[in-house]
Amino acid sequence: MASPSPLASSSTTATVTDPEQQVKNSSLIFSKILITTMHFSKIAISIGLLATAATAAPRSFEERSPLLVGEIVDLGVTPLSAGDLEKRDIIDLGVTNDSDDLEKRGKSNYISSCGDNWMPIADDKRKSHSGYKSAVEQYCYHVTHSQDGLPTVIGAGQKHAAIVKNGYYLKGDVPAAVDFEIHNKMKDGDHTPNQADCETYLMKMADPSSKCYGSKNKDTKGGTWQIGDNDVSYHALPKPNAT
Repeated sequence: MASPSPLASSSTTATVTDPEQQVKNSSLIFSKILITTMHFSKIAISIGLLATAATAAPRSFEERSPLLVGEIVDLGVTPLSAGDLEKRDIIDLGVTNDSDDLEKRGKSNYISSCGDNWMPIADDKRKSHSGYKSAVEQYCYHVTHSQDGLPTVIGAGQKHAAIVKNGYYLKGDVPAAVDFEIHNKMKDGDHTPNQADCETYLMKMADPSSKCYGSKNKDTKGGTWQIGDNDVSYHALPKPNAT
């Protein structure tokens, strides 16, 4: 019986091997397609997340107050933030001899006088108008936070004066400035303002029980708060701003 031809055996092996190689090649191509598809799916998901974040971002801004960030401009003092308010200025008149003392009485801790002009106490965010309370906060922060890091010290017989303006309004939408002064009328001894106490004293004129308060419109004329028996006085007087 004749043995099989070597050529026939080789032909049979080639016939079996070619389909197996094709299957392997097909599997490899499918794997590459699957990996590529997963890669682009990840990119699509990332783009989707970015689009969602971009869409959601404006909502946080829409919830913010329409007022702009406030700024304090002062001689020798760097700008300071004051919350969501439009630009305003403080003009510091420094410490001078107290030669023009206001009304002196033998009382202790009381309102000695009121101002002449009505000023809303609260801010009106619809109009971007700032009120008396914000002016008080601006001044009290300013007088207790100097540029050199040292507290403001008012010597005996001296006063500290400053003007807060721009962005503030009197009743009737009249542009306003608020004159602030702290008088040390003691014969000896310094007075160093404290931020919390400063705000407490100057807000006495905005208290509903005070004679400087307007219950109908919730406004105030400002005025003078006397501390001790003719020792120290805090003054806040709203007025029309001509500049």
